[in-house]
Amino acid sequence: GLTALKYLPDCKTSEMLRALDGALSLVHNNYAPDDSFTVGNISVGEWKGKLKKELDKRMKSYLLKERSTSFDFEDGNKPNKYSGYVYDAVWLYALALDKLMKVDKALVQDLHSEKAMAAFVKIIKEQDFEGVSGRINFQDGHSRLSE
Repeated sequence: GLTALKYLPDCKTSEMLRALDGALSLVHNNYAPDDSFTVGNISVGEWKGKLKKELDKRMKSYLLKERSTSFDFEDGNKPNKYSGYVYDAVWLYALALDKLMKVDKALVQDLHSEKAMAAFVKIIKEQDFEGVSGRINFQDGHSRLSE
């Protein structure tokens, strides 16, 4: 059949399923449950509230006319669905950098060296914490663990 690639790959269903096993996620949550607590000791619901308040404040400063527009997690204008991932990524790097400095402060002086980067990546792979988007854990591969 015709596709964006012009033709379907010439493989059996079993081969396609084997190729896609673990590589395709049709459903994912952008946020953990609102009552979950993050590594930053704030609930996901509190974090969403703070983000909404900040986004509303910034929107008002950019609007020329008075409008009743606001950011909402359920309806209307929505903050970028990846904002939770950004928040969690900042925590991931902060925790890893903190541990790297505790292991060897000299590595931080030359963070782009091969030795420092290898140590930093190793520490990142060892991280396991609750974030706004859910559990952050890279122990079984290159991608974070999803629940």
